[in-house]
Amino acid sequence: MKLCKILISVLLSFAAGAAVSAADNKSYPIYATDILTTLDGIPIQGYNIGGRTLIILDDLGDYGFTVAYDDSVRTLFVNKTHEPSPDLSPEIESFDSGRIIGNTIETDIEAYVNGSYIQTYVVNGKLAAEIELLGERTLFEDRGATHSKYNMEYVYSDTDRTLAVSTLPSDEPSYEDKLNGALSYIERSDIYTFGSIEKNDDFDIVIFEENNYDDRKLTHMFMLYHNGLYIDMSGILDAVYGFGNFPYLTVFDGQISDDKTEFLFYGEKYRPTGMRSSEFIEAGNYKMDLCSGIVSRVN
Repeated sequence: MKLCKILISVLLSFAAGAAVSAADNKSYPIYATDILTTLDGIPIQGYNIGGRTLIILDDLGDYGFTVAYDDSVRTLFVNKTHEPSPDLSPEIESFDSGRIIGNTIETDIEAYVNGSYIQTYVVNGKLAAEIELLGERTLFEDRGATHSKYNMEYVYSDTDRTLAVSTLPSDEPSYEDKLNGALSYIERSDIYTFGSIEKNDDFDIVIFEENNYDDRKLTHMFMLYHNGLYIDMSGILDAVYGFGNFPYLTVFDGQISDDKTEFLFYGEKYRPTGMRSSEFIEAGNYKMDLCSGIVSRVN
């Protein structure tokens, strides 16, 4: 989507200073490495921390991601939204393998990549994440197969000394399969009524409603890119912004803006007080930017 590409240059200015606050003084050495790391075939700077490889999340803004920081929730959002520039040719620093070239520290800043939380570290004042975690495969019972929740995979070649990362696994289900699977699930369930599919240039927004809460319909939403990427925006609303009250997501009357760049909704915010209990905080009208995932209060 064209607007996502325009937003990157603006949003990165907020993300640049996101990782300045450390959770404690724990420090980890960064080692020089002779391994070449690539993302979708394009070199990207990698950092070795004891056999695992970090990449700077801000750097992903050059590789087809929208990167945005929201200081109100101290969270960095990284979403794959478009293709990188065909002219991208980054300079990669090289060092003598094995020597310590710096240190990384823990931080209280959180990060979400393609809608899912990931552990982060601070490298040179910026948030970084492990490639091995980004490409880690876990079992998704509804899909009947292992899969990376970040929609990535990696292949390491010790012979070539390369670590190749792809933003979509090679066995990723197609857009049509995912859409048909989602619609089939919704249609089989008694508590859901199908809402709509909002068409966009690069992705569709699937909205459906849950009918079993105080006679009001709770809105759920996910973004389904035409290349097969799936982002659960309802999960960001719940986990990051507190629009959750177990077991319900308290987002009502959700709709897409006329220009298809924002998700507009009425929401109720809760603070968890126990495993199945919570405390009401506030309610009002909100909007979510569909490129970055950032939520702001309208009134």
